Amino acid sequence: MRILALFFFSLPSLIQGKDASFISPTYQHSTGTGKYGGDSQWPLGSTQIVAFSTTWDEYRLEFWQQDLTGGAKKSLNFNYTQTAGQKTPQSFQWTVQTYELQLSSSPVFFFWLYNNDNSSLQQSSAYFNITIDSTSSASASSSGLTSLPTSSVSTGSTATSSVLSSASISSTPISSPSGTPDTSKGLSAGAAAGVGVGAALGGILLGVAGLLYWKRNRSRRQRRSELPDSQPMGYSIGSPEIVIPINQHNPKPAEALSRGDLSPVELG
Repeated sequence: MRILALFFFSLPSLIQGKDASFISPTYQHSTGTGKYGGDSQWPLGSTQIVAFSTTWDEYRLEFWQQDLTGGAKKSLNFNYTQTAGQKTPQSFQWTVQTYELQLSSSPVFFFWLYNNDNSSLQQSSAYFNITIDSTSSASASSSGLTSLPTSSVSTGSTATSSVLSSASISSTPISSPSGTPDTSKGLSAGAAAGVGVGAALGGILLGVAGLLYWKRNRSRRQRRSELPDSQPMGYSIGSPEIVIPINQHNPKPAEALSRGDLSPVELG
């Protein structure tokens, strides 16, 4: 186990594999900064160039995390390969991330290039430290953190990288309940029932009013039909009075009137 730990710690000092070498990340060692303090600092979420050079026909590139207490762990979600007949770019832009690996375990990482035809041919990159700068951490704390699914680095003419798996800024605010009811969804069941009851009562009241009006008109017609035909209601008709003009200058005796001897009288 100690031999394995020493092997992983000595990766940057290994002689570069035949026909394979790394261009980025580069070796940057400085004195007085510890074993990994002088290595490249790649902020989490930043875009970095990963570049290597090889003449191998078939190879795979792996992403590893160096354990500070010894050993290393490979990411299962990073995959960058070339098979026979392909011309995979040997450099690509990579969004710095840890995939399923936990940054709290160790900030030290490296890439490892393997020859698929000959397992003894392999080449490791320089160590680099994945850091969290103050700007990204402040933004993450103010907006909230959420885990996003990871995806492998694709092969082809354009190589892409996946999103952060450990933490990503969420820009969607959490909605809070509002005291204003939502009327866009229509009336509630209680309101609909109230409308139905009100409509039914209105119909009943209209029916009763119509029935009362009809009975009242019917009673009036019956009272009018019971009155005599010769005497309309409210009027009395008597026999006409005969008005006889009297000559005040030459009145006739009563007997003349009885005989019907009436002569023209000049009215003065």
